[in-house]
Amino acid sequence: MFQSPDRFVLHESVRRRICMGAFFLPCVAPTAGVLAWGVSRWLPWHTTAEASRLGRELGLRVSLRKVRHPRPGVVVYEGLQLADPETGQTLLGCRRLEAAWGRPEDPKDRATASLALVATEPEIEAAGVEPLAELVRRGLGRKASWSNLEVRLSAGEATLRSAHGPWRLTGVEGFLRPVAGGSYGEIGFRVAGVQTTEPVRICIGRDHRETPPRSGLELYTGGGTLPCALLGLGLPGLERLGPFSGLRGYLWVNQKPEGWAYEMTGQLAGVDLESLTGGCSPHKLTGRAEVTIEVGRLLGGRLQEAAGSVSAGPGLVSRSLLDASVESLG
Repeated sequence: MFQSPDRFVLHESVRRRICMGAFFLPCVAPTAGVLAWGVSRWLPWHTTAEASRLGRELGLRVSLRKVRHPRPGVVVYEGLQLADPETGQTLLGCRRLEAAWGRPEDPKDRATASLALVATEPEIEAAGVEPLAELVRRGLGRKASWSNLEVRLSAGEATLRSAHGPWRLTGVEGFLRPVAGGSYGEIGFRVAGVQTTEPVRICIGRDHRETPPRSGLELYTGGGTLPCALLGLGLPGLERLGPFSGLRGYLWVNQKPEGWAYEMTGQLAGVDLESLTGGCSPHKLTGRAEVTIEVGRLLGGRLQEAAGSVSAGPGLVSRSLLDASVESLG
């Protein structure tokens, strides 16, 4: 009968190999893997891959100079540029953008996580206002992969470039988050050279309880007069008031079944009457006007209600306009 030996002794070389394997598998291999993974994040292909991923998320062409991961949950993008995917025209440039992941500030929020963005020296081209606004609309409509996040943005200073010169915005703070029954966002800032008692505030929201869902916007000028040339970048039509015109007060825009509804209370300063009526009337009207609006409502492009006063002059009124006014107003 076969009998096992009392002692089973491994050869010294075998014991050495077993010890080396036991040391390598739990110690050296994980360390080497983490080291290789860390080194890979410094390679050019990682920056290219991250730019491609952001491009797919945003629907824009994204280019980056460098991507860094200073600590867990934080990514730093250097030399970020967003461009139109068809024309290649630059829409936004940012020297540095830090993205930090965390938990929502309010535990009652419906957001699953928070993303804090800190931008350094962002520059937005006039052509980039509409594509960036479309990104916000996608988030409000929950059509983006990040629409279930609480996104917060801050920038000490931002530049908005347009045909009327660069506009410098300071103290930019904003957020976008899901709320009960919809989505809500807000951004506040000041405009260099424009004196306001409070920051300019733009609030946007979308109500998903309606069928179809409806959107709304509120603009508060912060107690100061904002140039219509600046506001016209996001609200087309205001630029027709003239290059020296300004808006002070509140403006509401709401989506209704009959169309877009506009409501305003405040003042319009420096309105260029010739620019306002040019091309839409055979009559002649020139000069500057100051308009005080107690209430003004438009629905579907038609004036529904208006109350206020107009002070204009010096200027020119054509005889044909006076005759038409007498005939129409009696």
